[in-house]
Amino acid sequence: MSINAVGDMSFANSGTILNDGSTRSVSLSVTNGGITATNSGTIAQGISASATNYSYYNTPEPAAPQPLKIALTNTGTIGTTLSDGRAAVFLQLDDSRGVGGSIQFDNSGTVTQGVNAYASRSYGVAAGADTVQPLSIALTNSGSITATADYRSAASLGIDDYTTAGGSIRVDNSGTIDASGVGSSAVDAWFYTGTGSTGAAQTFTITNSGTI
Repeated sequence: MSINAVGDMSFANSGTILNDGSTRSVSLSVTNGGITATNSGTIAQGISASATNYSYYNTPEPAAPQPLKIALTNTGTIGTTLSDGRAAVFLQLDDSRGVGGSIQFDNSGTVTQGVNAYASRSYGVAAGADTVQPLSIALTNSGSITATADYRSAASLGIDDYTTAGGSIRVDNSGTIDASGVGSSAVDAWFYTGTGSTGAAQTFTITNSGTI
């Protein structure tokens, strides 16, 4: 299932979504908007969600663009058996207008083969622009997030920013985050900044009362 839209999108699954395993079961994409998705059922071969404010689909850019947002809540099961080792949950936003954005993943269910959340700012945003807003990623887990493939993180969280706006990555875990493959990490979090960055605040916060 693949859904593309301009503006905000809502998605909810309480049933079972299957496919042949060649791609993820669910692919959601928006331009100039946000995605709010919930799963209380089963998504057998993973979910991807992406948001951008680049002018795809031949649509005019809004006069007052809003921050990008991806919010996924899982109380069910999201898994994958894809042979290429890709994560079961892939969340990505790309801010090309400097308005900022956030990725939020709240899991109290089960995720197998991990989550990959990635926020980026393109070269097109002026590095020193005073109005550029930060990017953030937040993972809250009271369920189970696991990865068994070699060199695969259970939770890979990254921000790629060529401006001075900074950002934050936060993990709050009261459940289980586990990677059992060779060379794997339970949590892998990182920032990358281009040469134009002046070192704005980049914060990592991990709060753990469960098992990592």
